[in-house]
Amino acid sequence: MLGSSEKYYFNSIDVLPIYNWFKLNETGDTKYLHRKLKENDNHELWQHLTNEMVQLFGFSDTFQEEIMLRKKIALLEIKAAKTGDKMIINVINLHKAELEELKSKEIQEDIDYFDQIAQLEDLKGRNIDEHKTSTRKYYTYIKGNGRKNNKEG
Repeated sequence: MLGSSEKYYFNSIDVLPIYNWFKLNETGDTKYLHRKLKENDNHELWQHLTNEMVQLFGFSDTFQEEIMLRKKIALLEIKAAKTGDKMIINVINLHKAELEELKSKEIQEDIDYFDQIAQLEDLKGRNIDEHKTSTRKYYTYIKGNGRKNNKEG
């Protein structure tokens, strides 16, 4: 699969420790896909793991909102290029400002992964070892607690 040996690489979110997932996404360094943290350039495997996450857990609302805003901007840029209408550029700039605001909001909402783990440990009443807990198991815990909180709230 993907030319990556299971012996050397974490080839599924079922086995990838949550620590490695967070570091991979924080740094973009694919060494976190390698079991011995060796330097590598395995973006194909990273894409596979990201697709696996999306299939199992979906996109966040913020991400979906960002995609829709980017689509609006692209369509307006095409319209502005075709018509030469300078007023459209003002609307584009407003949407770009919205996009920046959304990104900064997303950054503020992104809590440190240690904080996420601590909150989850409080909810579960037990310690979570980020070096041993798989990415899938971690996000399943979160998803399960989200459903639980929605039922209670």
